[in-house]
Amino acid sequence: MEITKEVKLKANGMVAQAVRAGTLIKKQCQECGKPKVEAHHEDYLKPLDVVWLCRKHHNKRHPRLKKRKYTGIKKYMSVSEVAKIENVTVVTVYGWCKRGFVDGAFRIGNRWFIPGL
Repeated sequence: MEITKEVKLKANGMVAQAVRAGTLIKKQCQECGKPKVEAHHEDYLKPLDVVWLCRKHHNKRHPRLKKRKYTGIKKYMSVSEVAKIENVTVVTVYGWCKRGFVDGAFRIGNRWFIPGL
């Protein structure tokens, strides 16, 4: 099975759900013992088999994740930014997004991302 972005996202979602449910308990960083940790998958096909690492050590496991300068990245605006520009309430902008009136807008969790004007 190919490890696609969707497989990775599903594995990350399963970890988050298990942590919320209390079936997966966060531990300290395996490398340095810091309490603020992230889940690292050695194998995304085993989604709940994770290593707990702080950001520093997680980045060392994924050198390609280090900050890079990107060009051509689309800037997304928040609902409140669009509301100010359009001189409407945030409730109105939420409604536009929900009904599909804003091209390219998408939601992650309860936050909307609206393509910059």
